[in-house]
Amino acid sequence: CIILPEGLSQQSKRLVEELQVDITYCSEAEDNVIVVDAANPVQLGSYSRLATEASTLIVVDHHATGELRGRARIAIVDPGAPASIEVLVRILHKAGCRLNSRDSTLALAGLIHDSRRFQLVGRDTFRIASILVEWGGDYGKALSLLSTGGRPPMPERVARLKAASRIRLARACREVLIAVTHIGSYESSVARSMVDLGADVAIVLTERREGYRVSIRVSKQAEERGIRADAIAAYLKDKYGGEGGGHPAAAMAQIPFIAPSIEEAADMIAKSIPGKIARICVGGSG
Repeated sequence: CIILPEGLSQQSKRLVEELQVDITYCSEAEDNVIVVDAANPVQLGSYSRLATEASTLIVVDHHATGELRGRARIAIVDPGAPASIEVLVRILHKAGCRLNSRDSTLALAGLIHDSRRFQLVGRDTFRIASILVEWGGDYGKALSLLSTGGRPPMPERVARLKAASRIRLARACREVLIAVTHIGSYESSVARSMVDLGADVAIVLTERREGYRVSIRVSKQAEERGIRADAIAAYLKDKYGGEGGGHPAAAMAQIPFIAPSIEEAADMIAKSIPGKIARICVGGSG
């Protein structure tokens, strides 16, 4: 059975529906857990307890660093792969197993998406794509499904617009624009939309029972200057406590309540982040 901590995105729902993939969801926590594409407990959301309560924990991932692998009985990690699906397919291929054509198409879609249409590639990325095609994966269909447009649902569009009206805008290194805001939900979508609007670093806070969940996105131009989303998540974790991790372009942190209100917490982060980013620009590292 499968657990999706944040549920399926709209794009993933479309893929699953079009390919007629049946998903069996877990009705309760399992003793034996395989965590895929998550490096830190914060990425598991309300299921973070599985990292400590599971009798057997296996991690398959591609993040450079993370706490989960240290807790796992088995950890298969390749930081050079742009997507965890690349690691999974490599495991299957070496074991002499294969996916059916439908699941190979789904895997191809995941690889295309996470590699940004093969702008990010590792040593095995094209070989893995070739294997998936050999298994019956339909590259054209995968590409078509990813390209199918459609506006986000109304609540998501409202969240983006509300968050845009609350932006705290700052600047670092002369040309790096930092946007910090808060919203009740859809924080990942909001962060992406702020980068689309022109932010180089987008930081979105959402209030949860245990503290603030922070979604971070970084533009390609900022990445080229050495500014990494996972480094910003680590900075927030070190400064305020909690957990943090992710990718160079996208990361997440879970921090405690650092202010009486989420508005004040956003103000605090908006004031502290420019200094951190300025040090990255000057020093060339996080």
